Amino acid sequence: MNALQDETILAAAGWRSVEMGTPASPYEQFVARLGFSLQRELLIDPPAGAVGFDLSSPSAGTEFGLRRALYELFLESHAADTCYAIDVNHGEWTFVPRELKITSHFEPFPVSVTPWAEYVVFGSSDFSHGVFCNPSKSHLVVFGDSFVKRFSSVLHDRLVTD
Repeated sequence: MNALQDETILAAAGWRSVEMGTPASPYEQFVARLGFSLQRELLIDPPAGAVGFDLSSPSAGTEFGLRRALYELFLESHAADTCYAIDVNHGEWTFVPRELKITSHFEPFPVSVTPWAEYVVFGSSDFSHGVFCNPSKSHLVVFGDSFVKRFSSVLHDRLVTD
């Protein structure tokens, strides 16, 4: 599948690609609100109560489970809000959870939730809720009370304690 086909499929499912140079892009808001920088050890300043999960040895189906939990949480907490999906190096998307057309396999998603090779963030419009995927440590940082509670039940045995 080529990039144009991917964009068409994502657009049909409700994901809107953000044009380069858009004022106050989702990426710029992410940097401003969570202080993302590759020059720091923690990379972001997670909101109070954030929890990290170790995904260094994900079992089969983990990406499916993460997508399902993420989609359901956005639908429960931010159904009518414009939310963000950002791959730091490969694009930014906006989405309104209740308008997404997600299949039973939780496809399509513009980026992987599992932090394989890219820094990715899914966040509410004010970044009070969401997830930050850190591939350098294979961690998923979850923030926002309802998100932390749900991901704690999905990934309880992978909590980062150091």
